[in-house]
Amino acid sequence: MVRMTVPFPALLVVMLVAAACGGSGTADQAATDTAPPTSAAPTVKVVADLAYTSEKQLDIYVPTEGQDWPVIVQFHGGNPTRDPDMRKGERLVAEAIAEQGVLVYVPTWNGLGPAGDSEDSICALAFAHSTAAEYGGDPDRVMPTGFSSGGYTAVIHALIGDDPPLPVTDCVVDPTILAPAAVVGVAGPMFVAEWGRLGRFPFPEWTALTPGQIDAFDPFLAVEAGRNADLQIVLVVGEDDRGYLGNEPGADPNLVYPIADSNREFAAAAVAAGYDVELILLPGGHGSLAPGTENFTTWIDAIARTALSLS
Repeated sequence: MVRMTVPFPALLVVMLVAAACGGSGTADQAATDTAPPTSAAPTVKVVADLAYTSEKQLDIYVPTEGQDWPVIVQFHGGNPTRDPDMRKGERLVAEAIAEQGVLVYVPTWNGLGPAGDSEDSICALAFAHSTAAEYGGDPDRVMPTGFSSGGYTAVIHALIGDDPPLPVTDCVVDPTILAPAAVVGVAGPMFVAEWGRLGRFPFPEWTALTPGQIDAFDPFLAVEAGRNADLQIVLVVGEDDRGYLGNEPGADPNLVYPIADSNREFAAAAVAAGYDVELILLPGGHGSLAPGTENFTTWIDAIARTALSLS
């Protein structure tokens, strides 16, 4: 049975306290206004711009307290060929997770399809495994996660990464990875392999694939085949998510991208195949998971909780 979680939106209360902003004030208020701000010691430090392939880099977010932390590799969404600094936009995500006692790797990777992302995904996971101990992490507890296209790549590589269907030659470390014990996919388009078969992704990363290679990147076929059968799968998605490819060249702007439905269907397929699955449905669509929202806190906590439960 799918463990399904549907949080209720919290009541947002805005309190306007006129006295704290008034013109006359008190001695205590004046002292507060003129006192220098206090600065807490940072709870996360960043090791930036480490090469994990010959062309791509990643950042590491390191907790400043404790040691032997679980490790996650956070795959961003979107297309870094349009914005090469997309991993820098993951700062709020990475810091929020690292603050809970998790070592976080954030790579720049090709988010347009399996042929482009397969090597990136595996090299990033392998780099995390090889270097985690150097930064205080536990190399035996490495978990992929990601948002949007990153959510898909996290799930598919958690299932098939120890036996990649495409060559992996550009890692700066040994590309052999351990099959992860868990994965968290956030708003991942789990339908992409099926749409690849239908020719709906006119990108070289997809058009260069054979039908057999497309099948190899299909998470539905992967769970049907029992790949990494002990994997714990956590899926987080807005219940009304109908995402789109935005301004990608060649993309059909009229297509509706059934992200929420594909997560529901994949959860059911994985459960039928015997996997441990948790599906967390949140109110709203793709944009409702942005930093500063209650949904953001929920999916960040789901990642941290799952990582911290690894043994």
